[in-house]
This record gives sequence, C-alpha cells and structure tokens, in this order.
Amino acid sequence: MVFDTTRLAARSPALREIHGEWIVFAPSIRAGLHDATACTISQVQLDGETRKRLLVIELRPEKGRVTGSLLLPPGLMHEPGVVLQFEESEPAPARQFQTTSSNGTLVDLVFDEAMTVLLMSCRRLHVLATAETGEEVNFSIPLNGFASALARARHHQDRLHSIKKDMFLS
Repeated sequence: MVFDTTRLAARSPALREIHGEWIVFAPSIRAGLHDATACTISQVQLDGETRKRLLVIELRPEKGRVTGSLLLPPGLMHEPGVVLQFEESEPAPARQFQTTSSNGTLVDLVFDEAMTVLLMSCRRLHVLATAETGEEVNFSIPLNGFASALARARHHQDRLHSIKKDMFLS
C-alpha cells in the first residue's frame, strides 16, 4: 500500500504534519478565523501496482465526536452499504452510501466519543463492502498516528476558537 500526499499538499495549509499514517491540515490563524472547522486529519491510500486511489478518509474533530467522510472506489453495491469494524471487535451496523459517482462512493462518518477512543487505541479500522460482482471487499485503514494527529488537530482548533473568542470580546 502506498500513501499519496501530493494532492493534499496543494492546499498549502499553515500547518501540515505527518503523524504515522495520518496527515494533519490546519489553516493559518488568519484563514482559520473564517472557518474554524477547517482542521482535518486525513489519509489517502493508493493501489501499489496501478497507483489508482483506493480510498480517502478525512476527519474533523468536533466537541465530543469526530466527523468526516470516506471516499471508496466506484463499483460497490449500495446494499448493504459499508460496515466498519475495529480489529477483532463486532462489526458496527451498516452505513449507507451518501453519493455514488464515477469518482467513487462517499460515506458520511460520525464517531462518538466511545468510537473515537477505539480509533485512538486500535491498530486498524476495517471497512467491509460488497463489489458489484458480489465479492466482499475489505479495506484496511491503519490507525498508526491517529491519536497524536487528532490531539494536534484539536489543539489547533481550540487555539482558533480561543483567538476568535478573544477578538469578539475585545
């Protein structure tokens, strides 16, 4: 598996850090004052042979949860959707696709605090789907560096909120 950061780097954020398999993006303070939700952590996976994109996951820290989206390749069946599974735990209920296009299949993600703890403590998140051929497909998302990436994004986001608050009260 190969990780591609070239397209992500085109955003030129004020903060771009690599934490294990994850990349933290945060706007400059000036840009962040207009969009405090802009701090993200993401991962892009490419097929090692074809160099085609396998998946993109982008997450945003919020109070008490983490939200974001997962872009999977085209050719997946809408039913039953995708199932997320942390290592050897029981699979979570299926999540439906939000959008399907020639670019791929988009799944909205919302992780409550308990699931966020699992993201920080497990080694892998498995995404189980069914191809249009009926074959099961298992995408594996390494969580190496996720905890430190999330902590960094939360820290930067808290800093932006604090600056905004100070500016408003001044």
